[in-house]
Amino acid sequence: MTMPDGSKVRKRENDSLDVRVTGRLVRCLMGYVREALGADAVREMQAVGIGSEALEPGFDKEWLTVRQLMDAAEVAERLCGDPEIGRRAGEWSFHHQGEVYSYLIATGSIEAALATAVGFSSRTRTEPAFKIVRSGPDGVTVIGNSSVSSRLACGMSSGYWGMIPTLFGATGMATEPLCVTRGADRCEHRISWTNVAPIGADRVKQNRSRSESSIARFEEMHNLAAELAAETSVVSLVQLVAKRAGSAVSAPSAVAAIRSARRSYGHLVVFNQPDTPFGSNDLRMLQAFAGFATAAIEASAALESARIERDTAEALLGLAKVLAEVGSTDEIAQRIAEAVPSVVRCTSSSVLRRDELDRTMTVAGSWPLAPEPSVETYVVAVDGTKVSSLVVSELRPMFMATNDTVGAERASLDEHGVTHVAAAPIVVRGELLGMVAAFLNDDSAPEDSSQLLHRIAGLADHAAAALDNSRLLDEVRHRALHDHPDGLPNRSLAEDRVRHALALAERSDKWVSLLFVDLDEFKAVNDELGHAAGDELLRQVSERLLACIRSSDTVSRLGGDEFLVLLENTNGDEDAGRVADKIMAAVREPFPVRGPMARVSASVGITSAPGRGTDYDELLGRADQAMYQVKRAGRDGWAVFTG
Repeated sequence: MTMPDGSKVRKRENDSLDVRVTGRLVRCLMGYVREALGADAVREMQAVGIGSEALEPGFDKEWLTVRQLMDAAEVAERLCGDPEIGRRAGEWSFHHQGEVYSYLIATGSIEAALATAVGFSSRTRTEPAFKIVRSGPDGVTVIGNSSVSSRLACGMSSGYWGMIPTLFGATGMATEPLCVTRGADRCEHRISWTNVAPIGADRVKQNRSRSESSIARFEEMHNLAAELAAETSVVSLVQLVAKRAGSAVSAPSAVAAIRSARRSYGHLVVFNQPDTPFGSNDLRMLQAFAGFATAAIEASAALESARIERDTAEALLGLAKVLAEVGSTDEIAQRIAEAVPSVVRCTSSSVLRRDELDRTMTVAGSWPLAPEPSVETYVVAVDGTKVSSLVVSELRPMFMATNDTVGAERASLDEHGVTHVAAAPIVVRGELLGMVAAFLNDDSAPEDSSQLLHRIAGLADHAAAALDNSRLLDEVRHRALHDHPDGLPNRSLAEDRVRHALALAERSDKWVSLLFVDLDEFKAVNDELGHAAGDELLRQVSERLLACIRSSDTVSRLGGDEFLVLLENTNGDEDAGRVADKIMAAVREPFPVRGPMARVSASVGITSAPGRGTDYDELLGRADQAMYQVKRAGRDGWAVFTG
């Protein structure tokens, strides 16, 4: 029952404020206002917060409050001066919704078409709305149970439904004997029709075929979207897009941009026979397919990027563990080169070590083939290649197309199918040690090189840390096994080399000779000229001793003014005696040390193996005895241990 003050109606309206309605209702209203009164009237609608965007088809996807719908209706009614604004908007909606005619006609009758349309209308709000309570060959009665009841909503429903009989050649009429806005407890719509003209089975069949064709194409697009979403590789996905595009449309030719809000991926082009009619629906389908393709490519690219970052992190972690276990710089360089393809998609890679003195780069590690040290082509002049010269001069990662190179460098890169080079410097505390280089072809070269350079720079940082640690370890080892200040091997390293030489001699017919060299009058130099002069004299003696032997032999310092010379692959004492003569002659020459000339001589004891023992300590002791024999005989000479 309705209260005299209308409280029942207001309560129903208040209950409806929490319900949402589709933006299509407002779009139909705005469309009618623009068509009836022009663009100025549309601008006045902005007073209630509804702008020109409500005229776009995309606005159908929006959901508005009932209050927004009522406010828009009040402004539209005032502008048009028409209390039946809702019915007019419903009729306008019908006339501008030609894409659904086939669906409605395909149902075969006015009653069935209205049942379909009532179902569409119920989907325009977020609560149960309409129900058909009577249906016959001359009319249909619809009950509205929705709390979204207003003159606009009721009028739009009646206006739209009343036009449906015209699709079947009939004259339609829509009335509303009951309405909540007039105090009733429900809304009742009666749609009737007269002058029904038979539309024929062929027309129904034709429209049903169109409807089913549209549904089939939608299902096909759905299946295509699922197929695209299942691909995880961007390269495979692009190939699939090209393969499936022809099945998405039937068009002579079309171009669709494959782009998102962030970037463009190119264009999708479909070709067909010349002079074949081109339909607008085909272009829309192609645009929809391009949208699916874009979303799939972006998702696949994101997944691929995540996989690459994961694989890069795992590769760098594994590399760090491997580098912690290797010692030499060449081993480190090779491990870095082998790790490059795990971090950067490339066809080959190299790690080059820089020689600052002669301005060259030497390939210390490479993949897939390790370098052969004896091959001269593994040494390149810094100024001879553009890649290395840029890295040396700019000390930053760089990415270059081989088209920018010339001469022998270009010829070498072309020979191996390289189209791009990425390189990063290996720098430790401002010192350039070398560079890491990745060689790519057209298939592996990225459009955006920033991520590639970031990853190869990370490899270079690992290489820098590992090489720096290796140099520190080498320095510690060198100091532990070499003497200061002359840099000769010390007693420990000398013993190791003698034992190694003796082991080799056992498997050959050659001899190993030891020369124990002791300087005569060295104490006098220290006492008269000072210890600095003595150290300088020892350094010069070391240089002269090294000049007396082959590169395969060893000069070591046992301590103080005592030296040990190891001669490998000799014929015994005779060869050792000739070397002793050279040593004595070299040492007799005066030494310029801090001004004055210092003079010393050498006493040399000789022993050889096999024949006089195969133990280091035994041989060293016998060479020492022979040296003291020379000392007792007056110094400045050499003697062979005779037992």
